[in-house]
Amino acid sequence: MPGKLYIAIPRLLSNDVKATADWYVHNLGFTVGFFYPDTGIPEYAGVRRDNIELHLTQATVDPKRNDTMVYIRVAGIEELYEQARANGVVHPNGHLERKPWRQLEFAVLDPNGNLLTYGQQL
Repeated sequence: MPGKLYIAIPRLLSNDVKATADWYVHNLGFTVGFFYPDTGIPEYAGVRRDNIELHLTQATVDPKRNDTMVYIRVAGIEELYEQARANGVVHPNGHLERKPWRQLEFAVLDPNGNLLTYGQQL
């Protein structure tokens, strides 16, 4: 029997793991799954929303030079866009738009320069 891929969990760089996790909670509706260590200043964390999990790892990262991108397929993209727009976190060049590759997409940039693109198939 061939192996089976189960799930991918991107690991994103963060200048401040706790602050970044809080940003995901307050702006994008994620919840914190864990902090490591769970006391003191965390060096690693997991945030999740529905079936999406992102891991945050402590690093020195220049948000203007970070080119990390995560593509998240979604349902109900208009509601997700409105939540991100209301929180002022939509990328200036990433407003909700129909793309030629039959996707409706928008993008968010986290405080560390990690780009999250939300896409819904048309």
